[in-house]
Amino acid sequence: MRWITTQMLASLVDRLVNRKLDGREAAVQMAHIRSAMLELLGEDGARRHPQVARRIEFCADEMALWYARSDLMAALADLYDEETAQRQVARQSVLFRGLLPKSMMARPGALRN
Repeated sequence: MRWITTQMLASLVDRLVNRKLDGREAAVQMAHIRSAMLELLGEDGARRHPQVARRIEFCADEMALWYARSDLMAALADLYDEETAQRQVARQSVLFRGLLPKSMMARPGALRN
């Protein structure tokens, strides 16, 4: 009996810590992420890299937006430099909290030298 209560407690804690957003909250957050990514790219970036802008605009879900970050990083590196691009894209990662599994989120300091 003790094992069942421990298991239930662990499940409850896991749900609280790794809380997923409901559909409406997720849609609002995805729209916020999409606009932040497009804002980072800017008008000049969208003109020079239209395929990246289109990919970001038409991402169907949070996973597609997450993986579009690599294209955004390449476009920003072309516009500015790689260090600036990495710093800007790393700031965007926080916006994905609650949308993706915790294991997909970068560890703090993982890319720092």
